[in-house]
Amino acid sequence: MQTTITFKKIDPSDSLKAYVHKKLAKFDKMLDSPGEAYVVLSIEKIRHIAEITLTCDRLKIHARENSESMYSSIDALMDKVSIQIKKNKEKIKRHMSGKKQSIKNEPVESQFSEDISDNPMLDQIIILGILALSLVLFTQGRFRYDVVSMFALLTLVVLKIVPAHEAFMGFGHPAVITVAAVLVISKGLSEVGLVDLLVSRLAQIGNNVILQLITLS
Repeated sequence: MQTTITFKKIDPSDSLKAYVHKKLAKFDKMLDSPGEAYVVLSIEKIRHIAEITLTCDRLKIHARENSESMYSSIDALMDKVSIQIKKNKEKIKRHMSGKKQSIKNEPVESQFSEDISDNPMLDQIIILGILALSLVLFTQGRFRYDVVSMFALLTLVVLKIVPAHEAFMGFGHPAVITVAAVLVISKGLSEVGLVDLLVSRLAQIGNNVILQLITLS
């Protein structure tokens, strides 16, 4: 397969090129004739985006995928292309068997926009709106903070601004785990009365900052 790989806002990488070629190699067996693939790898903020336009005879597939890892984006992208090639082959097979009308002589195009909207500005407006609503709900205090946060996240997933398979990936980040561990430990210390004991000791020391620091350490 004739392949062109373009890097945008990302340094060219031989390992990424080799990975893309390896993934595209399996399509040679699926296609009836040699195809051409134009692949674009780019980064927008923290999103790693992989995009492909594949043509072969009357078949034309355009797909786009994004994630927090370029390799993950490429994997998801190739899965989409594979599914679409299979669908196209099944369609041709049904036509040949006389179960459906003949396929028109126009290119069969498949546009994927499930994970990234074609209008980035609209996405930003929606995100700002959800953040504003979340802040209002946080301020009112009528709902629990975790409920509001989960509602905001699920809304972004439903609107396909955040990929469903990545919605909860952030919970595994070391920073999040560290903060959660600190909260759990502090709550435990408070429940056993250690925090109250420490506060009473500091009150006995008075306003001597040096002694307070020594006590805390």
